[in-house]
Amino acid sequence: MNTPPELMKVNGFIEYLNQKEGIVITKRTLRYYATEGILPKPVKIGGNRAHYRTDQVPKIKLVMLLQKSGHSINQIKQLIT
Repeated sequence: MNTPPELMKVNGFIEYLNQKEGIVITKRTLRYYATEGILPKPVKIGGNRAHYRTDQVPKIKLVMLLQKSGHSINQIKQLIT
């Protein structure tokens, strides 16, 4: 049986990405990825605060790798959606 993904507030999620995964990312970038449909929109909980799912980490890693290798956001969307 699969464990459900953990939900984390945006600041905690960014800290988790940085410290545990070695990913440096901003709130603005996470929002942009969600707006572009690369990541699902964050879950809104209490006071409309964004919470991100930890099961999205591999996708974030892939997107950032593709960007570093010169792919545009439109190319990335075509590759992963």
